Amino acid sequence: MKALYKFLTAAVMAGSFASCSTDIEMPKLQGFDNLDPRELIASTNEVVMEGVNESNEAVTLTWGDYQLSVDNPSYAVPDGSVKNYLEMSPTSDFSLIEFVSVEGLTKTFTEKELNPILIRLGYQPWQKAPLHIRVRYVVAENVAYQYSMPIEINVSPYGLRMNRMDVLATDKTTVLAALYSLSENGIYTGYVAASGWMNFYLQERDNTIWGSQPGSAFTMSKDGVTFYNLWFPGDAGSYRVTADTNAKKWTAEYLNSMTLTSAAGTNTEMKFKQSTNSWSAKVTTTGAETFSAKATTKKYNIENEGGIDSDPIDFGQLLSISEAGNWIVTINMSGENPTATYEVDETPVVTYDPYLEMINIENHSDVKCRLFSSKSNGEYMGFYYAGEWENYKFATVGRETVYGSNPQSLQELDSSNKAYNIYVDGGKEGLYLYYVNLPENYWNAKEIQSLTVFGDHDLKSTMTYDKETKVWTAELDIQEVGWGMQILIDEDWSNHFKSKGDGVLGYLEGDNIVPPGSGKYLLTVNLYDMGNMTYTFTAL
Repeated sequence: MKALYKFLTAAVMAGSFASCSTDIEMPKLQGFDNLDPRELIASTNEVVMEGVNESNEAVTLTWGDYQLSVDNPSYAVPDGSVKNYLEMSPTSDFSLIEFVSVEGLTKTFTEKELNPILIRLGYQPWQKAPLHIRVRYVVAENVAYQYSMPIEINVSPYGLRMNRMDVLATDKTTVLAALYSLSENGIYTGYVAASGWMNFYLQERDNTIWGSQPGSAFTMSKDGVTFYNLWFPGDAGSYRVTADTNAKKWTAEYLNSMTLTSAAGTNTEMKFKQSTNSWSAKVTTTGAETFSAKATTKKYNIENEGGIDSDPIDFGQLLSISEAGNWIVTINMSGENPTATYEVDETPVVTYDPYLEMINIENHSDVKCRLFSSKSNGEYMGFYYAGEWENYKFATVGRETVYGSNPQSLQELDSSNKAYNIYVDGGKEGLYLYYVNLPENYWNAKEIQSLTVFGDHDLKSTMTYDKETKVWTAELDIQEVGWGMQILIDEDWSNHFKSKGDGVLGYLEGDNIVPPGSGKYLLTVNLYDMGNMTYTFTAL
């Protein structure tokens, strides 16, 4: 059987089939002309829209279709040959219309979709008026259209609602998050997952765009000629943002931590996931249980641009679980208010290797450093001197899994082929202590300013890094061995390297490093392998 594609894809051919006669016997279209109009049904005949939640359903329309055929059994009509258009009009004669191309035989309009159509047709906000709707069926432009039976419903559109403010990227188009004003009083609040120093603008529903006043980061300005973009502080994570367009100021409250508390008094620390703007934790219940949550905060505003510890945010009771079990509780911070959900924790038992390696993105055999997990629980640490904007990835020793970063969140791990490279946020060259948590699927890096040797008799010497040999060295003039020495990170006595014996260096463990004796020595430290860091003394 031949498919009659040319008939249905070329208007000229369609016209010839419908009306022309030639010397060649041509197939003729059947099932479109001279038939009763198809029925159109609306889910309601009263559509009252408020615009508070524009994702709400306004109306669903359903209609009948046409079954096309041709008079020659050697030909077939391709599927989808009839195109459907919904026409809407304030008048029964459809002299003024707005139309929408639709697929299939049903269409659900949200308030966000339907309201602008009504406004363009001249409907007045908050006033009820009739709307006439019909379906236009089209085969080709030179074939007469067919129409469904028209219907009439009453609609009440809404006017401009100043209940939402969008957080825009610096292109002033891409929406990153939203703030809300339920009372529409010009004060908006919402929770934003922000990267460190993230730049943004704020846009109200009347398209007013707010930036920052030059010289005052937390003073808002809508002067598009002189304003700068707004920006978050350096800590990436969860922020509660309040924008007051009346006072022309905004506040960012950084959520340092979130604690989930059961009615029985059990506290569980939650983990923030930036790509989904949510906090989650695993809990176990022995029966019915309710949970509340509270976050510690650091506030940034006009009075405290550098940030100050602030009052905790108490979210109150968010969730009830009715039975015993192991659960994953998630608090979604997007929307007008945070909402909590739970699901069964079906996380399989996973075994982890003691090592995870940082690798070259071009050559996976090139290992930059080895991170170590002392408990083989998937939580790794390691030291590495990163170059400016240096890119790399993490990988299991056998390269079964290679981890990059989530495209939406630098600190979240991603083992898919869509993963981005990993790099230090800000790209600054220097020594970092890396933390990788495979069970929680995240990583971070803490910058280290200095390594300094402190010993008896006021011994003090700052270590330097050799980029060629990738080791740290310090020249020491040891007057007396005494109690030995330690290598302090950022001159902090609680953050140090000691000796585990036999030239093996320990981080936050071991005893003082004992030199061979008094005299001048070169101390060399290799931090390449967190599980086997070494130190040596060479006489000078």
